[in-house]
Amino acid sequence: MLFKGLIKRYLKFKGWQLVGDKPPIDKFIFIVAPHTSQLDFVMGKVFCSLQGFKPRFLIKKEAFIFPFGAILKRLGGLPVDRGNSQRLTQQLVKQFSHADELIIIITPEGTRKKVKNWKRGFHFLARAAEVPVVLSFIDYKTKRMGIGPVMEMTADFKGDLKRIKAFYRGMEGRHIDRFCADD
Repeated sequence: MLFKGLIKRYLKFKGWQLVGDKPPIDKFIFIVAPHTSQLDFVMGKVFCSLQGFKPRFLIKKEAFIFPFGAILKRLGGLPVDRGNSQRLTQQLVKQFSHADELIIIITPEGTRKKVKNWKRGFHFLARAAEVPVVLSFIDYKTKRMGIGPVMEMTADFKGDLKRIKAFYRGMEGRHIDRFCADD
């Protein structure tokens, strides 16, 4: 408790505002944008810790070498084989169906570089696992980070993505030139 209080004071001193609370659901895909810096991981972990939940995150299996593998797993890392997305989706759907509580973080941009076309994986996984998507953000322009709306994904990926990008429009990542929420 003391540590969390110190972190909250430090963030407030630096001008950051925490927005929203963990929704009262136990299973969901937690998408985070803008994602333009490795610092986003640290900020996100701090936010989740302060909110009292521990989401898991997907990371390429090649990163799980000694001694980093044990550290990544402790932080919530799930090793993935990026070469077989269909098998990965099946594995994650199975994990969702067997878990009482599971939150998986996915960055829809798929990289810290600027991309116009966001990845479809979060949408496909949410529909296959029958879990909602919760929008979260780290906006360096306003120094706000937090949780936005809970959204059920439909069969209309383009329509769902348009609604999601509308939420993020106007936000800025740490590296302003690397984020695009335009259609």
